[in-house]
Amino acid sequence: EASSAFGADQRWQLFPRVSGSWVVDEQPGYENGFVGRALSSLRLRAAYGQTGGQPPSEYLNQVTYTNVNFGGRAGLRPNVILANPDLQPERQREIEAGFDAGILGDRVSLEFTAYDKRTTDLVLNVPLAPTSGFASQYRNIGEVTNRGVELSVNTFNVQRPGFNWTTRILYAANRNNVTRLNQRSDTLFFPGGGYPNAVIEGQPIGVFYGTVYPRDANGNVLLTGPGGVPRRFRTCVRPQGCPLAGDSAFVRGIIGDPNPDFTASLQNTFTVRGVEIGVLFDGQFGNDVMNLSRRSSDFFGSSPNAGRETLGDTIRGTYVRNAERNNLFEEFVEDGSFVKLREIALGYRFEAPWVRAFGSQDVGIRVAARNLYTWTDYSGLDPEVNLFSANTVARGVDFATTPIPRTLVVSLDFNF
Repeated sequence: EASSAFGADQRWQLFPRVSGSWVVDEQPGYENGFVGRALSSLRLRAAYGQTGGQPPSEYLNQVTYTNVNFGGRAGLRPNVILANPDLQPERQREIEAGFDAGILGDRVSLEFTAYDKRTTDLVLNVPLAPTSGFASQYRNIGEVTNRGVELSVNTFNVQRPGFNWTTRILYAANRNNVTRLNQRSDTLFFPGGGYPNAVIEGQPIGVFYGTVYPRDANGNVLLTGPGGVPRRFRTCVRPQGCPLAGDSAFVRGIIGDPNPDFTASLQNTFTVRGVEIGVLFDGQFGNDVMNLSRRSSDFFGSSPNAGRETLGDTIRGTYVRNAERNNLFEEFVEDGSFVKLREIALGYRFEAPWVRAFGSQDVGIRVAARNLYTWTDYSGLDPEVNLFSANTVARGVDFATTPIPRTLVVSLDFNF
């Protein structure tokens, strides 16, 4: 493959791939063996492959300019992103193996895959010192691994004239880890300004890194200082720099992980005399969300928390006021696990003679209602949103982000 998005010496790349499978149930004597009596069909498969990732822009290896106005006149200035003529493609190496199996005459089918994926020459936006004249530069900074499993179960629960019921279950778990960074520091922050996502060696990509409550050796929050004086959380260069004995300097650490432990979905499809009814639930579990919407409303006094403090009540049993708690980012990390009623759909296909008036063999109509309800402990509007959309590093940030809307979709399709 070749791409002009990279440096002149890096444009041509070779990405070898190979895959194979073995249909075990076609082997002589399979049906009479132990495995054949348990599994009506069985296929083993494995694959190895390399791919190259494209950077977010095709011009990161070149000097580009931005339109500006100065003194009422149009002009150009260099882009704040420094060009990198040595930029290389991300190289992803993946090894996977799995099987497809059928049970009870394939009324139950299983698909299982385990994979090990390593990305080298990871391309990320690295902040630069302002004295350089630029804000950041895209570089090949390190390596990331992804290891996980994917499982799919399909069942034909009922098969009768005029009524069918099928079920599909999906499960996926992925473990992400930044194994190496080619930087002087082992921490690389998302260059969006003021947001806590970071890239840290030995951690999943995009973990939340920010200020935390001081704790004792047992992990309990220290609410008071020496002599029982309520702590006021102030910004200090070091603990001994705080002016009051009851004060506490901010301590920074990993405060959450926006990557889910696993995702799952459950879909049931019913067919009653040609009418198809589908119900889909899905969700993700074990992920954190940085609720900056709550942080903002707490600080400006428009949230229930601010009202409680105004009346003398406390949050978490502390004396931390809104202005002080605002700088404790740990306070605003919440469990973002959720289950959604993703879709209820109703469909039917017409094959009557009047359909041919459209010049088609049949016509299908489908009505679907999506994102109908969410089960979650998250206090915001929607745990699934992200301020930075599908950004590689900045994940799980909710800051006045529009929730995913409920929609009603009506569609027609024609077969000619």
